[in-house]
Amino acid sequence: MESLYKTYTHAPTHYFSSHAVYMVTAGALHREHFIGSDQKKQCVLNDIRHEIERYKWELVAWVILSNHYHMLLRAPEKAATLIRLIKNIHTYSAGKLNKLDDSPSRQVWWNYWDTCITNDRSFYARLNYIHWNPVKHGVVRRPEQYRFSSYNDYYAVDAARTAELEGDYPFDRVQVFDEF
Repeated sequence: MESLYKTYTHAPTHYFSSHAVYMVTAGALHREHFIGSDQKKQCVLNDIRHEIERYKWELVAWVILSNHYHMLLRAPEKAATLIRLIKNIHTYSAGKLNKLDDSPSRQVWWNYWDTCITNDRSFYARLNYIHWNPVKHGVVRRPEQYRFSSYNDYYAVDAARTAELEGDYPFDRVQVFDEF
């Protein structure tokens, strides 16, 4: 079982553990709305899916808004690949977004944060946080109205269970940097 810590100094030390679930939040530089159109959100989603498959992670839940995204990911044996995975998502998506905006070499992404989920309550609260994020930011009134989220995938499988989880695991106390 692989376990490593981040070694770079600009962020707190984080523990990487094989097969653990992580919540990742990434924000655009200066909170700019670089990902405003559906086409741009789809570009970011495609790069997320590609890199997750490439590094053999599992995408558990996700949402992409106009200036940030959140994901729940399950780590493979080599969990420390998260650093490279996020770097590649940001490199490739920035290139595509810049091409769409005719803004070569523009910095799109500011930073990302990851949290290792340690229990079921934390997992389900963060799952709900991700799915209700477009509502929190005033983009839609209900999560099923938002296209760039995994909410409808969960709801389609088991609507009753999705509603039960929303009631049993409130996300209002989840501490995620999300002031975008």
